[in-house]
Amino acid sequence: QQLPPQILAAASSPKGPRSKMAPRLSLLVALAAGARAHEHFLLLGGNDEPNPAVLGYIPVPLDSSYSDVRLDVEGKVPSYLNGTLYRGAPGHWPDGWWLDGLITLNAFRFSQGSVSYSMQWSKDEAYNRTVAGTAPNPPAPMGPVPGAIPHPANGSWPTGVAFRQVQGQILGSTGVSNANSFHAATLQPLEMPFVYSDDLGAPFLAPTHEQTIDGHVVHHLVTGMQKGSGGVPSYVVYTIRPGSRARDVVAKIEHPKESSPFEGYPSFQHMPLLTSEYYVMLEAPCYYPETVTSVGEVDWKGWRSNPLAGGHVRLVSRATGESIVYPVKSTVFAI
Repeated sequence: QQLPPQILAAASSPKGPRSKMAPRLSLLVALAAGARAHEHFLLLGGNDEPNPAVLGYIPVPLDSSYSDVRLDVEGKVPSYLNGTLYRGAPGHWPDGWWLDGLITLNAFRFSQGSVSYSMQWSKDEAYNRTVAGTAPNPPAPMGPVPGAIPHPANGSWPTGVAFRQVQGQILGSTGVSNANSFHAATLQPLEMPFVYSDDLGAPFLAPTHEQTIDGHVVHHLVTGMQKGSGGVPSYVVYTIRPGSRARDVVAKIEHPKESSPFEGYPSFQHMPLLTSEYYVMLEAPCYYPETVTSVGEVDWKGWRSNPLAGGHVRLVSRATGESIVYPVKSTVFAI
């Protein structure tokens, strides 16, 4: 969600980034900006230039923040629409690559027909390193637990693409199991990273988006895919019950042959789906690399695929953990 020019102008004005001057901003423009800033829109849109500046995006100053800025609304917001829409988006690119962006946390609060806007930086490890001008910590020789990414378990990753609520805290995540929690109202960091009260450990590769139904968060981890991680290539599907911060394992699926007939690799998945009965996984023949990158960096080298494997929809029963697998006629990749 790149900030619109009006807010960028206010952020760079002599009054400073926290100027009390309320920018005139329509809700429609703000939400449209957030929609087009999704990372895969640019990856799949045919644009070969990864530098955000060339695409017209202007970096947001690293000391910027906004608190309850009242927005002008074009049209009418229903009075019954009350709550907060959270959006995460890059605002600064230390190395000029789109997917390496530092994350801004953005909140649109709806209350009886009015809308206010707040923004804070996700003050994670990559953000703090960039502000301090220090080098990233290199990957560890092996993971903290079998199957985990070879990084320290307390690494604070740039997280803020997808959001969920656990024990009253808002958690942001993207691509790894480590999640950072922040205050629902102020957007200030609470736990970087959020520590679950179970023995699964962290960090693991994981889909960017989780799903929530009836207060239950359901998600999965991918284990054993990178050199030095140990463990068995597997999916680990888990649920977090309302009021809990423990990940209860629903199913562990080792060497999923449908995804990868020869190697039994779990596939890379961006976003699962969820029903009252099933956790829905779309398995495309796309697999994580063996290489490990530093926190806050993205390296697309070494990603693997097998067009002969085909695509599948895997339904994992939330009650029994058993899988029902359906091949799909055409291989598709859900983003």
